[in-house]
Amino acid sequence: MVLAFVECLWLLGCAPTEQSYQIVPENPPEPAIEPESTPEVTVTDDRFLRLAAAAFWMGSPLDEEGRSQDEDLHEVIITRDFMVLKTEVTQEMFLDVMGYNPAWFSDCGLTCPVENVSWSQAADYCNTLSISEDKEECYECIGEGEDIECRERSDLLIPPNRIQDCRGYRLLTEAEWEYAARGGSASAIWTPLGGGEIPAGQDHNCESELTLSDGTPLVDLAWYCANADAQTHPVAEKLPNDFGLYDIRGNVWEWVNDRYGFYSDYDYNEDPTGSSLGDHRILRGGRWGNEPYALRAAKRIHLSPDYKDGNFGFRIAMTVME
Repeated sequence: MVLAFVECLWLLGCAPTEQSYQIVPENPPEPAIEPESTPEVTVTDDRFLRLAAAAFWMGSPLDEEGRSQDEDLHEVIITRDFMVLKTEVTQEMFLDVMGYNPAWFSDCGLTCPVENVSWSQAADYCNTLSISEDKEECYECIGEGEDIECRERSDLLIPPNRIQDCRGYRLLTEAEWEYAARGGSASAIWTPLGGGEIPAGQDHNCESELTLSDGTPLVDLAWYCANADAQTHPVAEKLPNDFGLYDIRGNVWEWVNDRYGFYSDYDYNEDPTGSSLGDHRILRGGRWGNEPYALRAAKRIHLSPDYKDGNFGFRIAMTVME
């Protein structure tokens, strides 16, 4: 199945309405606040990895090829370990939990990422999985199936309570997602050699297979416009990053929990949960039809939480409660 999408269609509403810049170092120093221990990954079962609390630089330097104006570079501190699904939620995972498969690319097979899901459907999946494992629900939902409408549980919207305080399955915060996607690299795109940059003028290049600045072919890392043949692909066929996460670049955009806003408008940089205003939710990671710029760790887009099509899926997380 081939879908014809115009890039600006689902960037509609994603472009910031006003400019907001921070003065940031082009080459950021080490985080000013070090985590209590060196970040490490612990494999707990076949589905999840445990990522340790850490401080890192979120966003992109001013000279990063393909950057957007809403990627101000800033230090973020994640204070609690969290579990993250190694792959995007697959069609099989979604079908087993929810009893239906909404994917446009159903012909791709059950090991392909589920897509054509809204933010609310992703939240509903988290709740349903939590209930099945006798865990706490993190979202309040009205309706059912494809007509579901969800939001964070009311008590989690009152500071200092945050989605990370929930003891059930949830979507990653935007900061958790970017930390996980970077895999310990400060470069635009993680590579086995430590990270690579998109060469100048190549951020929208789909005419040939792109080689990053460190010599890594981008096709080894992700399904995108140069190699995806206009469709999704089974998860875990490309190289995982150093944390062991698959398809964190390409295949499908991934819904995260946060509402969209400029980083400069956020109230805090410790365990941030996004803007307290607005309705749009954030997506990360790029998709099967995107140019290289969208696969950068810092790239952000945002859409209404009820929007869905064959570009958008998700992965899930859970806070480690000591």
